[in-house]
Amino acid sequence: MEKKATRNLPAQKAIDEDVDDLTV
Repeated sequence: MEKKATRNLPAQKAIDEDVDDLTV
C-alpha cells in the first residue's frame, strides 16, 4: 500500500501511524 499525501487531520495522522506499524 503506497502512502497517501499527509493530511492535516488528527484521524488521518493516526491512520498513517497505524499503517506504518503494520507495514514496518
